[in-house]
Formats: sequence, structure tokens, C-alpha cells
Amino acid sequence: MQYQTISLTHLDGVATLRLERPEQANAMNRQLRLEMTQAARALKDDPSVRALIITGAGTQDFSSGQDTSEPVDPLRADEWMAEWGALYESVLALDIPTLSAINGFAAGGGLQVALLADVRVAAADARIVFNEINKGIPTITGAALMVPMASMSVIQDMVLSGRAMDGREACAAGIVSRVYEREAFLPGIAALGATLASMSPVAVRLNKDYWRTLRGNSLAEAIAFGRKAHPVAFAALAAAKKLQSA
Repeated sequence: MQYQTISLTHLDGVATLRLERPEQANAMNRQLRLEMTQAARALKDDPSVRALIITGAGTQDFSSGQDTSEPVDPLRADEWMAEWGALYESVLALDIPTLSAINGFAAGGGLQVALLADVRVAAADARIVFNEINKGIPTITGAALMVPMASMSVIQDMVLSGRAMDGREACAAGIVSRVYEREAFLPGIAALGATLASMSPVAVRLNKDYWRTLRGNSLAEAIAFGRKAHPVAFAALAAAKKLQSA
């Protein structure tokens, strides 16, 4: 399949899904969300793929999150949230090991995509941030995805202050498991991807089946809450913008 906003390549059983909007800091517009969902669903049915690496094009950005050139209509915020939910579920449904290679700036919804992976690694100079609070948007699913990784005190600080972490701080907080200096980043993720692909597919699948039971309904509940909360937030933003322009 031909994609416009992502690329999907295969090498020796390892698929690499790259967000391909470097001029827009790999921001996630509607087309990218839908293409990534389609790609993940296709990988689910591809027995030749033994591991998946998710990363961003270039060296500066994993993904800056929601594309601000596509403002969310408050009346369609529920639909917008449902599209994000479909993307999350398509990645989490994969039975192969998934690896997020955070090569640079990972913010908001872009960071949430990175959090979907089983294994998360970062460049030492990466910047990891929940910056939605600066835009008047709640971080619902992002918090739910990060709960198994970091303490609530760290999550609440990130969500409410919008402060960024570099790769080393994110590793110390448990958000990523490995950090690479910039010159070692690409060789490091290639080697790790190959290692993950070499493991028993049955054992991997059984591990992932169990991890899904640990997650329970937490993400589904967060998505459901987000489908109620985001229309309220976007309506408030629209009202504030209208007041400013009056």
C-alpha cells in the first residue's frame, strides 16, 4: 500500500514504521493517524514481520503531536478522540514486539504513540513532554498509558506543568528503558530490533497476552472519558478565541 505521511519498510523480519512529515515536526494530522492505523492492522496479518520499530523522520522530531493546522471542531471532538483510540488499539493489538525509538522531540499525542510500544528507547538529547496543558487540553489517554511506567507524582508534574524531560531523565523515571548517545542511536535501535525479532513468537505473544490482562480496561476507560472531556475543552478554547477576536 502507498502511504503519504508514513513509510513502512521491512528488513530481516523487522518492520520500521516512520512518521514522514519532517517539515511539520512529524505532527500527526488526520491522514497520518489513519495511515498508521491501517499499517498496524496490516502488520497484524503479516507473518513475515517479527518486530516493529516506530520512529520519526529526521533527527529532530519523533512527533510534535496533534497538527495545530487542523483545529479540532468541538462538535467533532468525540470523533477525533475515537480516531486516536482506534490508532492506539491497532498498535496494542500487535502480537509482535514493538519498539519506540524516540529520536527527538516527542510531545502530546506524539509521545502517546511512543508510549504504546512494549519497549521504549530514546536519544540522550530527546525531549519528552506532555504539553497539552499549555494549549488548554487535558492529557487523559497519555496519563493512562504512562501509569504503568512512572509514578503518579512524575505523571502529575508532567501533565500539570508541561515540563520536558531529556532521554536520561525519562530513563530514570521509567518512561524509557535505554538511552543512546546520538552517534549510537541508529546502530543501537537496529541491534535491539534484531534481538527482539529473534525471540520466540509464541513466547512473545503469550507475554503480550498477559500484559493485556494487566492493563485491563484502563485505556478503554480513558478513551471513553476523553470522548466526554475533549469536547468540553475544545468548546472552551473556541469560546476564548471568539472572545479575543470580538
